[in-house]
Amino acid sequence: MKTPASKPEPGFSSMAAMAENSILGDEEREELIASLKEAEADVAAGRVTSFDKKSFKARFMAI
Repeated sequence: MKTPASKPEPGFSSMAAMAENSILGDEEREELIASLKEAEADVAAGRVTSFDKKSFKARFMAI
């Protein structure tokens, strides 16, 4: 069964500020890359769930 494709949520950021400033330090960048590789492995292994906007908002607002 094919599920309908969800529309990406719009987002905006200041590209000029991002280009002019170093956002992450070397250690932070390494941690981020390691985390992304772990997430990619989870996706490849099928350990993922679909994004549900209402559930996400409820969890986010509870923080």
